[in-house]
Parts: sequence; C-alpha cells; structure tokens
Amino acid sequence: MFCQQCGNQLPEGAHVCPSCGASTIKSINFEDVKGFANQKGHELTNSVRNMSQDFKQQLAEEKETRKIREASDIFVDPDEKQIAVLGSGYLRNLIQSGQLAKGFGVLTDSRFYYRGKGFVRMGKMLHKTDEEKTIDLQDITASGFLYSRNTILAVLSFVLTVIAIVLDIAAYDELAISWRVTDSDVALLYLVWIGGGIVVLAAWIWFILYKRAIYQIFFAGGTISIKASVYGSRQLHDFDRQLRQAKDEKLKRSTGERNRT
Repeated sequence: MFCQQCGNQLPEGAHVCPSCGASTIKSINFEDVKGFANQKGHELTNSVRNMSQDFKQQLAEEKETRKIREASDIFVDPDEKQIAVLGSGYLRNLIQSGQLAKGFGVLTDSRFYYRGKGFVRMGKMLHKTDEEKTIDLQDITASGFLYSRNTILAVLSFVLTVIAIVLDIAAYDELAISWRVTDSDVALLYLVWIGGGIVVLAAWIWFILYKRAIYQIFFAGGTISIKASVYGSRQLHDFDRQLRQAKDEKLKRSTGERNRT
C-alpha cells in the first residue's frame, strides 16, 4: 500500500503517512454518493417505465389478436355451420369493442369453441383460468353440471351456533338469579338471545341456499369448467341439449361415411 499524496510505501495498518503526514483513510465524498444514488434511481425508474410500456404493449397485442369481426373468424373450417352460441352478449361485446369479458362458446356442426374465463381443478379446489379451446365434437365424452357448497360457510355456521349456545346458557344462568340483575341487564340478555338467533339462522339459510354451479364439458385430454351463474340455468341447459344433439348428428354422419366406404 502506497501513500496517495507522496507515493511512499506505508507500513501495514498505518492511518497516517510517516513521510508527509497525509491521512491514509479516504474521506467519503457525499456528492459522489448522491450522484450514484441518483443514477441508480434513474435506472430503476427507466426499468419500471420500460416494463410498464412492455406490459401495455403486450395487452394491446393480446386484445388485437382476440378481436374478431364475427363468430366465424374463429372457425377452423369456414364451411362449418353455426348451431348455437353460449354467452352471445359477451361475443357481441368482443366483436364491437375487442374486450373479452366473462367468455363465450360457439357450437358448430363439427366443433365447440370456447374463449374466456373458466376453472381448473387442483385437488379439491377450483382455480380460475383464462382459456381458449377448440374441441372436435367426436372428442367430447360428456357434459353436465357440478354443484358444490362452501365448506368454509358450513364451518362458520357451526361455530356461530356453538357461540350462540354458550351465550344462551350464560344468559339463562344470569336470568335464573334475576334478583342480581337490573332491568337493563335483562333487556341486554334478551337482545343477545334474539340477535344471536338471527345471525345463526341467517348463516345456516345462506349455507343451505348457496350453491355454486359449474357447467362442465369433458373431452379427450381435459375439461372445460364454466361458472353457470354467468349465463343462467335455462340458457346452459338449452345449450347442453344442442351440444348433445350436434354430437349425435356428427356421429351419425361419421358412421354413414364409414358405411359408404
């Protein structure tokens, strides 16, 4: 190690140069530190700005690729005959604005097309997805509805019931020795009874009435799972009937072609 001032070699661990008396400890230049911090700040800001621009561009490109003029734009074969549309309002919105909301399905005499929100089963849970699928009718193996109730809501209802029972027992014990409580205390205890009963009743009614319905289409290689409440039960049942009829017609045509050959 050499002195920055006079260039003479310094003894190990020296804080002062024995030749010129210059300090060997470098002082911190706060201006340099400030400049370095500003530089890193600008780099980080530019990086975030570039990432934001890239993300916006990616969204714009995705929106552009999804934009269609009519349902037949997504058909594999332009000669396919459209039979039914599930979520026609969402399809119109995509055609007019390029925005894909919940999703839509188009049934033809050869295939089923779906674009939009769905679910995928992982263990016992259903996780939301964003799907684009094209399925040949002959590959569809089954379709139907899955109904499930919220187990967390059941647990909550049970816990509230237990809490209400405990509070009722405690309130009864107090009323049993009513000479120790005032009229306001009695009114409060009755309020606890009534309020607790209403909360517990509401929780159980909510659990009994609340059902999540999922419409599912099974095919070779996977499943399309759609939230039924988005489209309505009647529309889904009509669409499911047309899907089964289209599949039967496809099978008849295929069987007839094989017989002719």
